[in-house]
Amino acid sequence: MEQLVDVTWPSSPLPETARAVYLKAAASSDWPGLIALAKQQRRDARSALGLITRLQEKVRGTHRDIATHADDLLAGWVRPDRRADWPQVRAQLVATLKPQTGVAKAEALADDFGATTARAVKSRMEKPVADLDEFLANSAEQWRAALVGARLAEAIAALNTRRPRPLVPGPFGDDIVSPLAAELNDRLTQLCDTIGSSDRDAIRTNARSLADWARGTTLDDTVRRAVDLSVARRDVASRWTLGPAAQAAGELIRNLILAQAIGLTVEEAALLGGDNLDRWRAASALPLPNELGPGQDVTLAQLKSNPATFDGDDVFVSGVVGQVTIKHVRGKVLSTASLLDEDGLSLTVGIEHIKLDSGGLDEGAYATVAGRYVADDPVFNHTPILRVGRHSYEDEGEHSFLAAATHLTRWVVTPVPHGLRYVSSWERGLSGANNQLRYGTWLPFERRL
Repeated sequence: MEQLVDVTWPSSPLPETARAVYLKAAASSDWPGLIALAKQQRRDARSALGLITRLQEKVRGTHRDIATHADDLLAGWVRPDRRADWPQVRAQLVATLKPQTGVAKAEALADDFGATTARAVKSRMEKPVADLDEFLANSAEQWRAALVGARLAEAIAALNTRRPRPLVPGPFGDDIVSPLAAELNDRLTQLCDTIGSSDRDAIRTNARSLADWARGTTLDDTVRRAVDLSVARRDVASRWTLGPAAQAAGELIRNLILAQAIGLTVEEAALLGGDNLDRWRAASALPLPNELGPGQDVTLAQLKSNPATFDGDDVFVSGVVGQVTIKHVRGKVLSTASLLDEDGLSLTVGIEHIKLDSGGLDEGAYATVAGRYVADDPVFNHTPILRVGRHSYEDEGEHSFLAAATHLTRWVVTPVPHGLRYVSSWERGLSGANNQLRYGTWLPFERRL
């Protein structure tokens, strides 16, 4: 056991501290500083994860040894209170304990010891190993969050420092997003097929391959595309025409970040087996898609001309996001933004208790927002409003692999904070995509202990 605890841990902060460190750099637009912090965090996280993996293998080996040999070692075990010398042993135990505990507690402790069975001894042998195993699993989860958070921070810094390139004319231009999104779906499907097998080595290899592919060149190229589109959309005429392409790039970036979390988490599950791998196997049998949820795709013109027709319905609406407003009304936070189409029509979207811009839904972004349309909402001053919906990934995970995966990796990264039902472009600047770091919402605020 000494080999398991006599180790040197990396000195880099764990995710909760990293959140505060990133927040400081992001709040001041210190992109070079953010890159330096993220690179150090990434190096230390990879070092820590490698160390934890080796320790986990040793701990699991110790657990197997106990399971294999404990029964033989305890074959001749006799309960202490059934031994001939128990009266003398009990008296000695009580006399030893009495000064610290009092007579009644000393006698109770002695009687508990006397009733110790072979099964109880085996359990006491296993508990320290099980506790260490749980500690290592939680530590690995936090370091995975640190690693994925570092890559998110590097991507946001790159978004704000890369030089834009001119867009290629044409209906699709130099689009790289569609083929990469299709490849991501293929890789996720392949991973699901592998998870369903009994070959844990193949699962680990496939999961690692997914995580490696989703970072590096793939993520870098997608961020470059987001840079080009973000800058090109500063031209008023291009805000809507290039909006869907910019939204697709932003969605792919978030999905690539999620794919890294999936790959890292499945790799560990395949290494250790047990309940975690069983949960991934159950998820892998589900269809892949994770849609925005129930609803019909409508235009602002349709809502404006027939508000009563859609009152209470779940709908999807797309447009350019206007100014985000946050108000405190009678102790309640009300967050709203306008969604505008290219004909000048607008619709208010809103939600209670949550800041809409905390995940990048900020002014200038192009977004598709899903939720319930209310023609006359008393909470929002009796105005027509689209109440932004929220995903329940645990429930949706019964029908979709990506929803289940988002739920299973929720302690590693949250691609869209609070499960808000929208997809949006990644935009440069202090706000926009950077808000996930500025608000610290790339992690849930209640960490699992």
